Formats: sequence, C-alpha cells, structure tokens
Amino acid sequence: MRYPVDYIVVTQPFKNHYGVDLGWSSKILGKNQPIYAVDDGVVIYNRHQISGGYVIQIRHNNGFVSEYGHLKKNSQKVHEGDKVKKGQHIADMGGTGIVTGNHLHFGLYKGTSINYKDRSKFVNPLLYLYVYDGQTVNPGTLEKYNILYNHDPYQKGIYKCLYNMNIRRTPNGERVKVKECTNAMKPALVSQN
Repeated sequence: MRYPVDYIVVTQPFKNHYGVDLGWSSKILGKNQPIYAVDDGVVIYNRHQISGGYVIQIRHNNGFVSEYGHLKKNSQKVHEGDKVKKGQHIADMGGTGIVTGNHLHFGLYKGTSINYKDRSKFVNPLLYLYVYDGQTVNPGTLEKYNILYNHDPYQKGIYKCLYNMNIRRTPNGERVKVKECTNAMKPALVSQN
C-alpha cells in the first residue's frame, strides 16, 4: 500500500490514536493537498461524522479497510460503492470535524468494515505503507519513524531484483545466493540473470 499523500509528515503517531495524522507543508502542496487511495478497493463509507469530519472508508482485497478523516468539505471525488485504484485521487486534505488544523487522520483496520467498539483491530499504518515514486518524506519524519520504501522488482526489472537479492549465475547456468557460496566459488559467479 502507498501513502495517501504526496508530502509525508507524521504529526501524530499511532500510539493511543487508532491511526496516524499526516500533516502538510506550506512550501509543498499546501494544506489542501490531494488524498489518494492507498490500494485498490471499494468505497464502503463516505459521510460526515461529528469528530472525524468528512470521512471516507475503503475496503481492500488484502483484508484491510483504510479510513481517511477530516477531509475538506465537498472535495470527495468518490461515492459509496465506487471501485477505486491505488493512487486514485479520492478527496482533499481538510480541517473538518474536531481538529486543531488541517491534516489527514489515516487509519488502517483489519477486517471488512470498521467497528469503533473493537479498536483492537486498528493497526499502525506505518508498518504497511510504502513510499512510491513522486512522494516526498519530511526529513524529521524520516529521522523519527521507520519509513518503508517501495522496491517493486517489476518496476526495476528482473536483473535489478536478482542483483539486489545477491543472486548470481554460476558458469553452468545455475542461480545461487552469494551468501550460500564458498569463497572458492565466488570469483566464478557472474552478475547477469
């Protein structure tokens, strides 16, 4: 799953929060930056809540529901029942509901629909989200949190994938992991896949 914003700055962590708050930068994209679907799925909720403001929830095929809160009023680009693709613009960041300023509250819930009475199924989204091309991470966030980067081998080619996994071909054409080779074997390995 990708981050739901192009500029990634964590302003409130998951602990006791049932999600993370993602802020904005006045220099990069501003306080109404676009919000994107983190993965393919179906919109199961698009309504106004007292505390969460305008909220969208998307059910994904991977067993999660993603939740996007405090969205800008009238910025929703999807409706309940719509199918969405990963990276699709679904709304804009806002400051609706009970908040101190514009930001996105992003939650990730294990299940097919969110039950606020069972908050134990909310998970830390930072453990499941990846930074994709075109996204920027705030230096403070990068330093403080374990931010994951997408290294999709299909985007970079099989050669890169095998090379990064330290897999090489032996002279007879077998693929072997370098760490499993003896020192005597290593000089004979080639980098091509």
